[in-house]
Amino acid sequence: ISSYMFSNTKSLKQIDLPATIEEIRDYAFYESGLEKIVIPDGVKKINAYAFGRNTSLKEIHIPNSVTTFGDSILRYSINVEEITMPGHVRLVTLFSSTSATYMSKKITKVNVATGSTYVIAEFLYEITHVREVVLPEGLVNIRGSAFYGATGLTTINIPASVETIESSAFYNATGL
Repeated sequence: ISSYMFSNTKSLKQIDLPATIEEIRDYAFYESGLEKIVIPDGVKKINAYAFGRNTSLKEIHIPNSVTTFGDSILRYSINVEEITMPGHVRLVTLFSSTSATYMSKKITKVNVATGSTYVIAEFLYEITHVREVVLPEGLVNIRGSAFYGATGLTTINIPASVETIESSAFYNATGL
């Protein structure tokens, strides 16, 4: 999807993306009216601010096939409540490269995308508003400090496929 293709389209509430898409370029859906977006498997790259400043966006599904993320793909999308995302990227990175300042504080549920084999170190590092994390079957490793300081976290499933939980993975996740 080309840069700015659906930018500033406030009446666009939903869109079905074809499975043939491999890249979503800079600002493709910036300031659109999307309420929910399911990115198809096969997308490999999402560029900077692709879904930025989407104040209507409540739910986004990013498949494990996405391996490259541009800067702040969700910056100022402050009403996101639920996100499905690969385990190989930190949640804060989707909103800003440096801090949680631009992150939606309404996210209460994070689903780690099917096909993820690990959860990266500092996945939800000191993110206090997420209440529930759903890990997929097939996940093998939860890296160190993955949920460090995630004090709001009250529910997490650990699938039978997990072989290793590294040091401090749940340190100070006092809601568990």
